[in-house]
Amino acid sequence: MSVQLYAYEGNTRYELDLYKEQPIKITLSAEEITDPTKINSSFSRQFRIPATNANSRFFKYWYTSGVVDFDVTQKVTAEIHVDGIIYTTGQLRLVAAYDNGTADRIDFEVVFLGETKSFSSQVGDGYMNSLDCTDAAHVLTLLFLENSWLQPWDSTTSYVVGDYVWHSAPVYGDPKIGDTWVATVSNINNEPDLGSSVWNRVTTTQRVGSPVPVRYILADRGYLYGDPDSNGRVTQDPVPSALVASEIAVDDSAGSGFPSNHPNAFTLSTNPLYITQFTPIVQVKYLIDKIFASTDYNYTNDSVFNEDWFKDLYIDGIGTGLPYTPSGDGLSFASTLAQAIPDPDSVPYPYPIIFPTIEQNNANAYNSSTGIYTVPVNGSYTFECELEGIIDEINPLYDVEITIALFKNGSQVGTGETQGGPGPFFFSFTGFNKLTVTNTFNAGDEVQIYITNLGLPTSNSFGGFITSGNFRCISSPQQIAVNDLLKDDVKIIDWFKSILTKFRLVMVPTVEEPTLFRIQPWKDYIASGETFDWTFKLDHNKDIKMEPLFFEQSADITFVDQEDIDVTNTYQQDTFGSVYGTRRFVSGNELLSNSKDITTEFAPTPVSQIEGLFATETDFIIPKFYERGDEIVLNHGHQRHDPIVPVQRLLFWNRLQPTSTTTSGGANQQITWYYTDGASTKNSGQAPLLSPSGVFKRYPRATYLSEIPTISTTLNLNWEKQFPYFSYPGFPPGIGQNGEDVYQRFWSTYIDNVYSPRARKMTAYFNLDSEDMRRLTFDDIIWIKDSYWRIQKVYDAPLGEIATVKVELIKLLDYVRPIGRRQFDPADFPDTIGLGSGGATNAIFEDQEERWDQFEIENGSETLIP
Repeated sequence: MSVQLYAYEGNTRYELDLYKEQPIKITLSAEEITDPTKINSSFSRQFRIPATNANSRFFKYWYTSGVVDFDVTQKVTAEIHVDGIIYTTGQLRLVAAYDNGTADRIDFEVVFLGETKSFSSQVGDGYMNSLDCTDAAHVLTLLFLENSWLQPWDSTTSYVVGDYVWHSAPVYGDPKIGDTWVATVSNINNEPDLGSSVWNRVTTTQRVGSPVPVRYILADRGYLYGDPDSNGRVTQDPVPSALVASEIAVDDSAGSGFPSNHPNAFTLSTNPLYITQFTPIVQVKYLIDKIFASTDYNYTNDSVFNEDWFKDLYIDGIGTGLPYTPSGDGLSFASTLAQAIPDPDSVPYPYPIIFPTIEQNNANAYNSSTGIYTVPVNGSYTFECELEGIIDEINPLYDVEITIALFKNGSQVGTGETQGGPGPFFFSFTGFNKLTVTNTFNAGDEVQIYITNLGLPTSNSFGGFITSGNFRCISSPQQIAVNDLLKDDVKIIDWFKSILTKFRLVMVPTVEEPTLFRIQPWKDYIASGETFDWTFKLDHNKDIKMEPLFFEQSADITFVDQEDIDVTNTYQQDTFGSVYGTRRFVSGNELLSNSKDITTEFAPTPVSQIEGLFATETDFIIPKFYERGDEIVLNHGHQRHDPIVPVQRLLFWNRLQPTSTTTSGGANQQITWYYTDGASTKNSGQAPLLSPSGVFKRYPRATYLSEIPTISTTLNLNWEKQFPYFSYPGFPPGIGQNGEDVYQRFWSTYIDNVYSPRARKMTAYFNLDSEDMRRLTFDDIIWIKDSYWRIQKVYDAPLGEIATVKVELIKLLDYVRPIGRRQFDPADFPDTIGLGSGGATNAIFEDQEERWDQFEIENGSETLIP
C-alpha cells in the first residue's frame, strides 16, 4: 500500500513529499470526541518530511546567522490518502525544522491534526456577539412580539378554531413574507394559503425566515427608579418611550383576593407593559448553525441538534444591565489601503471593492472578507464611499476614467460617480465628490461597492491602485440586532463546549465525509455502529492487560453550574450554600482519591411566581433576572428590583401558558394583564393570548423544565432535580420533580459504566491495516472471543501497511444486540483467514453478508435474533 499526503493552497491541492521509511502513524482517542479544542481525536505522531521545493511552498523557512528558522504559525489544510483513496482530512502544522549540515539536508517535523481540532481552529477565539446573526435582526413591533409567541405551521398538528400560527406562504412568490393565520375551523393537514377555507390571514409582514430564532417572554428584569426621598424610598420610572411605569406584578385589579400594593402592576389597564420590557431569548440551534456556518463543517441530519426537544432550547438575550431591550442601528465603517485595481483584460468588470478593516459594525452587517453589507431590516439606508488612487493609461493620446457605484443584489442602484483625465490619473472620490446613495432596502439585500468602468470609453487603462478608501452606512432604521443580545465575554468555542458538556454529546467526523460531524449524546452514540470481529486479529504473542476501569477516575465528581447574583440564586446560595441544581456524585470507592468538577458557562434559572402571588398556587411563574436593592419602592411593599447582566442562561421555550391562579378564597382565576407599543394596548383576554377555547388567558413562558406540570418524559436542565420555588395549583408539592434531570438522562449511563466494579479496560495488540482504520469509528462494537467491547484508543497505527497495533478497549456492560442485528460467531470461521486488503474483519463481514443474503432467499425474511 502507498500513502499520499496532500496540502491545500487556496482551492488548489498539492502532493507533499514523504520519507517512505517513516510511515505516518495515526492515533485515535474516544475521550476527546466531547471536546473540539483537544488535538487528539484523530492525530498523527510527529513525523518528518523533506524540505523539498514541493514542501517548502507551505512551510516558509530561512537562514538567520546560519541557523534554520521558520514561521511557527504556519498551518495548512491537509488530506491523507491510502492507495489513492481518501483516509482522513485535517490540519498540518509545522512544529520543528532540522538542518543536517553533514548530509546537506533540511527536514520539517510536522504533525497532522484531526477534524475536531480543525473545527476549533476555524471557530477561533471570537466571542458570542461576533457571530453573523444579521438574518435575525428585527424591528420590535407589537406584531413581531406576538409573532414570536406563535409556532410555525406544522402539517402534523391538529388545529382548532382560534389557533394562531406563523407560516411563510410560497404562493406569494416571496419566501420573505411572514404571514400570521388564524384557524376558522378545526383542521389538520390544511396548509394556510389565500385559497384556504379553514384559515384567515391576519397580517403580512416582510421578514426573513421564521420567528423561531428570537422569541420574547415574560421575565422580571428589574426596573428604573428615581433618587431616594428623605425616607429612603424610591419611585419607579417608565422605560424609554413608555408613557407610564409598568411592573410585572398583580394587584387587586386582577380580581378579589389579590394584593393592593402594586400601583404600577401590568394587570392595570392604565399601566400596560411596554414591548421593550419583554425579555428576548435566542434559539440554541440557530446559534449552533451560525457557528457551523462560519466554518467549512456541518453536522448530520440525525444529530441531536435536529431533534424536536433541542429546537425548544434557548438562551437569554440580555446583553446589557438595562431593564429593557434597547434598539440599535445598522451603522458601519470599513476601510482599505494599498489595494490593486486589476487590468480589465484580466478580470471581468464591474469589479467589487473589499474594505477589509472594520472600524464600526453595529449589527455585524458588513463582511470584511466579501465586502458585502447585508441589510438587517427593511427600511431606508444611506451609504457613502470615498476612494483615492491612481489608474494608468495605455495610449497617451487618450484620457482615462474610472466610475464607482453602489450595487444591490448584483445590480447598480442609482448613478455612479465618474472621474477622468490624462493618465496616469489620480482620482479622488472624497468630500463633495464622494459616492452617496440613499434608498429603500429589504432585509437580506446585499450591498457592495463596485468599480463599474475603467479606462472607458477607449479601454485605455491596464489597472492601477487604490491608496485609501472607506465604505460606510451612515443612516439606517432602528432595529434590534441579535449580536447585541449575545454575551461579549463568552467565547464561541467555550459556549459550544458547554452545550456538548451539558448533554454529554460526542462530536465525530463521519467516515464518508470528514467535514460532516455526527453529534449525539454519548449514551445514544456508543455501540450504535457496525459490529466487527477482532478475535482473529488479536496478537497472542504479546501481553493482554485487563484492569478495572475505575482506577482512572476521581473519587468524587461535582456537577455544578455557575453562580449568579439574581434574587433567587442569591437566596439559594446564601441559604443552602450551593448552586441550584448541583449534583454530587460520590463513588464510595476507598481505592480512589481526588475530586473534580464538571461545569459549564451557564447559570441555573430557578423560576417562581410573579410579584404579588407569593405563597399562592399559580401557573403564572417566570424567571427573575434582578437583584434586590436596599431602598423600598414607594407604595409597592417591596424593595427595588435592580437590573443585572446575568450569567448565560439555558431555558426551554414552554409556549403560551395559562395564568391560572388559586386565590386566597380558593377560587381558580385567570389573570388579565396588559401590554403596549405606545399606540395600541392589548391584553391576555385577546388573541393570540386568549386560548382558542376562550377559557385561558395566557402568557409566553420559558423555564428550566421542558413542560410544567412535569411528566415522566420531562427534561430538567439542572444537574439534579431540586425542589421548585413555585407551587402549582391542583398538584402536589413535588410537581417539578417528575421526569429526568440532565445527569439522569445524559450522564448516568456513562458514569455507571466507568465506575462499575465490573467495568474493564483491555490493552492488547491487534493486526490492523489501513482499511480497518479507515472504517473504524468510536460507535463500533468489537467482538472479541466471547464479549463485546468499544474502542477507547488506538496507538500509532501506521498507514499503508499491516502492523501490530496497541489498542485500548472498554467492555460493554449489559450490551444487548438490537433485534435483527447480525452477530459474528467465531466458530463459523477458520483461524487462517488471510490478512489481505481490508484485513480479516472485511473477510468475515463479506462472508457473513453472503450467508445472510442466501438465508433470506431461502427463508423469505429475517429471523429475529433473541
